[in-house]
Amino acid sequence: PAAAPAPATAASAAPADSGAIKVSGLPRGSSVLLDGIPVSEPVTRLPVGRHAVAISAPLHEFYEDTVEITAGQQLDYQPTLVRQGAGGPLRRRVLERLERRLEAGQAAVQGAGPAQCDAPGAGYNAGNLCYDVRPQPKTASLVPVPPGLAAPPSPSVLLVKVSAAGRALEVRPLKPSSNAEFEAAARRLAGEVEWSPATKAGRPVEGWTQWAFLPVR
Repeated sequence: PAAAPAPATAASAAPADSGAIKVSGLPRGSSVLLDGIPVSEPVTRLPVGRHAVAISAPLHEFYEDTVEITAGQQLDYQPTLVRQGAGGPLRRRVLERLERRLEAGQAAVQGAGPAQCDAPGAGYNAGNLCYDVRPQPKTASLVPVPPGLAAPPSPSVLLVKVSAAGRALEVRPLKPSSNAEFEAAARRLAGEVEWSPATKAGRPVEGWTQWAFLPVR
């Protein structure tokens, strides 16, 4: 009889245009967002290109960074978190390191037009057509849990259109929370917080992003 085909492995099944990131060295109870989406596994596969990393860790300041994913490679990522109230030279070194990484990774992509970047959807910003660095909130995207709930609701994942000045122009639901009251509060917060706008060739531009707003007591 013909031999049965060998089962596909994770490596063989992985798309050729993807890589992975492994986040480690975090305090217990930390929450990790990749492109605004919560992740629970230590290793996450991502499409090739630039991706936003955000980390909320107990007793530490909210952390944000942008990483570059290479095809077929795993990025071992160990962020340097700053304890709340620490400030001083360590905080300045972390900020300087993030600024250098952003500057080193910026690419001058030409020819983006409003027709391709007006609305989010499949293939949006393919090849960094609309921006090089996605919009991100300047503060932690944490929403208080409505009183009276025994268990925290699920996060709210929203699509937000951010102006070049860092203001939310439009908010759309992508994956609504399990609680309607929390969902409404998350949308209000998305429209009120200050955003870091998208950048293209080092200049702020208008762009869409998806971001998760997490429950906190």
